[in-house]
Amino acid sequence: MYKHVQPFWIFYIGIGFALVSALGVMLKMPAPEKWIVLIFMFAIIFLMLALFHSLTTVVDAEHLHILFGIGLIKRKIPLSEIRSAVKVRNKWWYGWGIRYVPSSGWMFNAHGLDALELEFKNGKKFRVGTVEPDALLAALRDKIG
Repeated sequence: MYKHVQPFWIFYIGIGFALVSALGVMLKMPAPEKWIVLIFMFAIIFLMLALFHSLTTVVDAEHLHILFGIGLIKRKIPLSEIRSAVKVRNKWWYGWGIRYVPSSGWMFNAHGLDALELEFKNGKKFRVGTVEPDALLAALRDKIG
């Protein structure tokens, strides 16, 4: 079995910037509205952190699991559906998070440019960002042949 958890560092920086910006705006507001904004702001930040704090990749006996944060946003791929997996390098403008990549379909990526491109038996593709492309590729090749 393979398991790797990648913190989503760029996301933490974005949340910090949003927090500082919101606090700056909030200081100029009248007192009653400050509390409403503060509660709303922290609720959104808590939700975003729960949903996107990391990217977990797991290969078990039958599936490849890719989960953001606590696992509400996830993809479960049966290993029997994967035709091939190759190591690729993403272009910097593909970014991080959940993205549509023109040549490869959907991509889940927490940071960095390394990824595995999976090709399914139906011809569709999917990219998984990883800082351990060789280890993930070895784990998948052991299972898919």
